Amino acid sequence: MPVVRRIPKRGFVHVRKNPYQVVNLVSLNKKFNAGDIITPEKLVEAGLIKPAYGKVKVLAKGALDKPLEIHSHSFSSKAKAVIEKSGGKAVILT
Repeated sequence: MPVVRRIPKRGFVHVRKNPYQVVNLVSLNKKFNAGDIITPEKLVEAGLIKPAYGKVKVLAKGALDKPLEIHSHSFSSKAKAVIEKSGGKAVILT
């Protein structure tokens, strides 16, 4: 049997991939009060993300009925619209 067929195949891992940790609006609505400033450090303290990864993305799953100021590396377009509609502010970190 040829060597190529004897060696097990492994999956492909992109070297320059930027992994994001995802946070939904429904979990932010449950964990934080109106007027809070939410940063990645506060998300770690609340147990919504793990501290090992660097970037955070906010997605629009669920509803948001409080004005929150959210600092994140990325937002979905719908999440940003929902945050601003509820009276909050979406700040993109660099």
